[in-house]
Amino acid sequence: MELAKHQLFWDMLDDIDEHAWVLEPVGPTRECAMRRIAIGAHCSLQIVLNVAAPASLPELHFLGAERVLAPLRQALNLNLARWSLKRTILDNLQDVLATTFPSPQHAESADADEYAVECAICYNYRSEEGAVPECACDGCSKPFHGNCLAEWLRGLPTTQQSFNRLFGECPYCSRPITVDTS
Repeated sequence: MELAKHQLFWDMLDDIDEHAWVLEPVGPTRECAMRRIAIGAHCSLQIVLNVAAPASLPELHFLGAERVLAPLRQALNLNLARWSLKRTILDNLQDVLATTFPSPQHAESADADEYAVECAICYNYRSEEGAVPECACDGCSKPFHGNCLAEWLRGLPTTQQSFNRLFGECPYCSRPITVDTS
């Protein structure tokens, strides 16, 4: 029975790796239960599978612009009852979220910039501290490392600060943007 559970876990990971654009880990293996997959418009979904119950709802963490992610969170809440233990994690997520995830082939296509996850200030995925872009502009959806955005905003004379929060303008579209500095 234990071997069957592990096989189901590996099958779920293999399905995600084969049919979704996996952003993290780079070169995914079966040793890691986490996958971060592209959703679109500079947004991604971090999925952590439950090793003991691989077909159950995994731990989910949405990353990106709230205007893009809010409808996905709403769909998740509305459609959660449609989750079936007889389907793969990826099939369930696409059904429950009412979306289709970009395939691995999108990474090589001309529209790959739409899915870019590198910080729009330093142009790196991982910062020197090892952080990934954790905030995004609600106007243009560009992703930023919190530290990069804070440093950028501190250099603008129009930026205001309230306690540990900076309020300023996006470097790309000039829409209001905030970042926590703690």
